[in-house]
Amino acid sequence: MYKGKIPFDSDDQPLVRVGVHDAEYVSGDTTLYDNIVWKDNKEFHTIMRMDGERRVCGRVSLILKDNNGKRYNMVSTDVYDMMKKVNINYGTIEGWWIFKRKGVAYSLVCVGMTVYEEPKKKYVQVTFR
Repeated sequence: MYKGKIPFDSDDQPLVRVGVHDAEYVSGDTTLYDNIVWKDNKEFHTIMRMDGERRVCGRVSLILKDNNGKRYNMVSTDVYDMMKKVNINYGTIEGWWIFKRKGVAYSLVCVGMTVYEEPKKKYVQVTFR
């Protein structure tokens, strides 16, 4: 996975790069050139809900929203890979997530989820790597 840093705004919202030749990022409806916070790329666990789509750097991206209202982008090729692996319940996906670099943009990817194993009578983490 991508070992670099990911751009966030001052409210801890992940940013979406919209400019190809300059550092132009979008947070919600606001375009940012300054006040960008670069954070280490770490795996995290949350429940995501599908919340629309947008075009980012010439690619179609699915917008995912977590329980705290943060919005994340996932490029369509990663969406197709994820749909082969995860359980989607009424538009929600519970799993472990991390960012991956796609050209000049960053895409969220699902790297694992929790499943219930009946014989063991417990929940276990299944990873997709």
